[in-house]
Amino acid sequence: MHADGQGDWTCPTCARPVAATPYCAACGERRLDSHDRSIVGLLEQWVETVFHVDGRLGKTLLSIWRRPGELTAAYAAGRRRPFLGPFQLFLAVGVVFFFVQLASGLTVASLPLESHLHHQDYSAIAREWYAAAEARHAATPPAAYADAFEHRERTVAKTLLPLLVPLFALASALVFVRRPAPGPTHVVFAIHFVTAMMTFLAVAFPLLALLLVGLRRGGAALDFGLVDTTFSYVELAAIAGWLWLAVPRVFDVRGAARVLAVVVLAAAVPYMLYAYRFIVFTVAVWTG
Repeated sequence: MHADGQGDWTCPTCARPVAATPYCAACGERRLDSHDRSIVGLLEQWVETVFHVDGRLGKTLLSIWRRPGELTAAYAAGRRRPFLGPFQLFLAVGVVFFFVQLASGLTVASLPLESHLHHQDYSAIAREWYAAAEARHAATPPAAYADAFEHRERTVAKTLLPLLVPLFALASALVFVRRPAPGPTHVVFAIHFVTAMMTFLAVAFPLLALLLVGLRRGGAALDFGLVDTTFSYVELAAIAGWLWLAVPRVFDVRGAARVLAVVVLAAAVPYMLYAYRFIVFTVAVWTG
């Protein structure tokens, strides 16, 4: 095979000789060239795989915010070809969300060690478990172990992010227990909800990071507790607004039932995050 993809070549998949054409007529294998073997070519293939997916990603992301709940309703009704599948969507957005968190230094799932040990409902047991973990690594200086733990905790938090889906699916199934729906409907609804929140945060995190940098450079005294609280309320408003539009489309509820469902689901999200953070801490502290 010619290094630049020219001339006759032998198909590496079916071992048949191929004339000077880009594809093997027997099995469809594409001829490689020098660009395919480069880092740039590899990155282009990754971007194409994650973000193109038959051109449906843009349409799906637009739908998830323009008409919340439409994707879940369409999936439940069997209209699946116009949109990206829920797991493909979650993967594509999750990859972007991972890099946004890395670039901005902000995260919704991970917590500093100090917060785990002193500012959570589970802090008493967290201090006990962390002390036991420190004792297992007595040869490591406490400061070095704390740094290693926080690095491991951030990695675990990103790895276990999909756990938010079954937690929300369970909450959805309990809220709509009187409106029977197939189990997969609640799972797909949860995937679309978590994906919507990730897209919101993927936009909000860089904006918040830029705002904080601007305030610091301007000499403003920052109260990070106030910043975190304010952002939490903004996030909760986005959650409630999305659910308000999505719930009637997916579960056909109106009036007081709609209000109650949105209030309960929105209120469940902070508890869901608490449970998730406790799981993250548990895994991080016992795997170190």
